[in-house]
Amino acid sequence: MRADHSILGERYAGSLFALAQEQGKRGEVLDGLERFAALVSEHRVMRSVLNNPTLRGDKVALGLRDVLARIDLDPLVSRFLRVVARNRRLFAFDAIVESYRALEREARGDGLAEVTSAHPLSDAQQARLQKALTKQYGGHFSLDLRVDPNLIGGLRLRLDSRMLDATLRRRLETIKNALNEVV
Repeated sequence: MRADHSILGERYAGSLFALAQEQGKRGEVLDGLERFAALVSEHRVMRSVLNNPTLRGDKVALGLRDVLARIDLDPLVSRFLRVVARNRRLFAFDAIVESYRALEREARGDGLAEVTSAHPLSDAQQARLQKALTKQYGGHFSLDLRVDPNLIGGLRLRLDSRMLDATLRRRLETIKNALNEVV
């Protein structure tokens, strides 16, 4: 995702989150955004229309109104999506959803842990990791699991701005650098 999408996503999501919180609809709004995201991901033509910068925003918003009426979203979500379409910013929709999810996690006191391992983690390993994160940092953490065989072994963990690299690859690099300094 490009940086400008991320910035737009944060701005739009922040505004929507503030309105949703004010109206007591944070959960409904998140559900609506996710349902719309699922609809867009399932329909290639819709995705291409929403991401086409040459289409007039008011025309996209008008067409979107009919689609939104059929999927029964919360009125706040429907109005928000039409505004985003009118402003020709639907290309940043994925970033908006991602930013809204982050705001929701933060409001609940939850966190997101991006975990990269050399091999898939078992359910027991995931549970131990979540327990360790809760003990160390407090709150609940959702795990975003990724596999990178190049790590050889161990884990790479990212929590917000913190990064922990306990991979075998990193340890080997450290030993190599130490040996190079000696020689």
